[in-house]
Amino acid sequence: MSQVKSAQGGSPTPEAGSASTIRRRGRRVCLGLIAALAAIAAIAVASGCGGSGGSSTGSGGSGLEFVATAPPAKGDIDSITWDLPFGEPTSLNPLTAYNYSENTVLGNICEGLLRDNPAGEIEPALASKVEHPTPTTWVYTIRQGVRFWDGEPLTADDVVYSLQRQIDPNAGSYYYLPFGEQIASVAKTGPEQVTVTTKTPNYLVNDLMTSGLGTIVEAKYAEEKGEALGTPEGGEMCTGPFKLAKWTPGNSITLVRNDQYWDKSLRAKAARITFEFVTDQNALTNALLSGEIDGVYNAPVSGIPQLAKATTGRLTLGPSTESVSLVPTGTPPLEDVRLRKALSMVIDREGISNTVYEGAAEPMLSNAAPQLASYSQPIFKAAYEKLNNPEVDIEGAKKLIEEAGAPSAPLKLLIASGDPSMAQIANTIYSGGQQIGLPIKIEQLPPAQFSAIYFEPKARKKYDMVLIPTGEDVYDPMDYYFLAAGPQSVQNFTGYDNAAVNKELAEGLASNDPDVRAEAAVEIAAHLHEDLPSIPVVLTPARLFQNNRIAGTPSRWVNAFYPWAASIGSSGSE
Repeated sequence: MSQVKSAQGGSPTPEAGSASTIRRRGRRVCLGLIAALAAIAAIAVASGCGGSGGSSTGSGGSGLEFVATAPPAKGDIDSITWDLPFGEPTSLNPLTAYNYSENTVLGNICEGLLRDNPAGEIEPALASKVEHPTPTTWVYTIRQGVRFWDGEPLTADDVVYSLQRQIDPNAGSYYYLPFGEQIASVAKTGPEQVTVTTKTPNYLVNDLMTSGLGTIVEAKYAEEKGEALGTPEGGEMCTGPFKLAKWTPGNSITLVRNDQYWDKSLRAKAARITFEFVTDQNALTNALLSGEIDGVYNAPVSGIPQLAKATTGRLTLGPSTESVSLVPTGTPPLEDVRLRKALSMVIDREGISNTVYEGAAEPMLSNAAPQLASYSQPIFKAAYEKLNNPEVDIEGAKKLIEEAGAPSAPLKLLIASGDPSMAQIANTIYSGGQQIGLPIKIEQLPPAQFSAIYFEPKARKKYDMVLIPTGEDVYDPMDYYFLAAGPQSVQNFTGYDNAAVNKELAEGLASNDPDVRAEAAVEIAAHLHEDLPSIPVVLTPARLFQNNRIAGTPSRWVNAFYPWAASIGSSGSE
């Protein structure tokens, strides 16, 4: 669980972690196994990865650096242009906004009760204080002096309204399963106080008040707009450091600075930010190199060689919870764990890391990788190092296929179209299948349709497995396990239901002791390592490109649910 800063502004001292390295065609790039991001400079020095300081540069002029903290901006700037490489948002309504593009924008205009900051800490936001008087109750004191963009004050009634939408099974919330469903009630328990009661002890519910689950909208405005809320026509009404100014469908979204923003430490340095929707990797690379677009998270993989050498800007790697996994959908062929293990054994993770991602990734052994946790690093690291390295084993995979019997029809592997890296990984899996007598057919869906795979079982019924890039809401493997392995989760594609895992989930989610939670997480990881309801492929750090005219962009992947753009300003180079 990420540490929660006190309402008085103090914060606990993060734990130190360790670092790892990956090879990039003979060069070394420090990726760091992150415990607490504020301490990563010391981690890098202690591990011997890089020289002195918080980043390390690959030798041979690769230009790829791991950067823990971004240099601050030197002043305000009139405007910046940012890209959403996964395309135009489908909605800016926190109820239904779940994916990358939506939350990259929403994090700058709307706010949660809590905030997950670039240091990996959870801190108060629209709640000035959080109390946890019983294992199943969380009491939030609503911050005073906060106003929506229209000048109306934030009230406890707005908070109750927003949270109750998320736990209404008929409202269509993407957060209802499994998180909202865990909440028994939301009630106003004082003029400035809201109490959330969970059905069973579950600390993730509080942590996810940093996410869309805890995002607050103005009740009156939302009621007036109805289904139009969060659309180009209906707009939005929130409290963030930027205001939604204009949404031109198919073209761009423009935000302007909220000069009345309550948190002076996060006053936006840019007067305006324009989001564009360039999804073609070649076109995006060219726009970044030319300065037409100032910056992007998830910089195009195919553009890494050019962007790393750019003189007009800088490509860096930063802390992230992002990864890529091959997820079976629960169809009969892959119900046999031997076939899942055979698939895992033919995935060349090292090759994918070095070739597909140009060294900007590393093989993933387990979803309990230390990068994904902000607590109890020694426990996660020790467990991770005990796992078998999933090296390619064609002969071993063939034996498993012989034992289980090859399916009569090719396995259908689904990917999102328009992403060359996903296509390359899929082709690697296809080639491995060919070598072991496991035929695979690759199918594609446009990103907008692919999104339905996460939430609609019917949408994935015709496929046997899906290649999915993911990023967790908080730095906690239990977030992933609750989504992917919890029997009640709509994102548990296979219907995985393991009594031992369920027990560890319940015990871990109920504990206030981070070490107890970590021990539960690594026990779950051990079961998942054997059962493979999801097959880990690679871990991918944040790929941030920003041109030379701007500075201050957080290097850590905080583009969901945090006002990351508020800190971007002039670099002083103009």
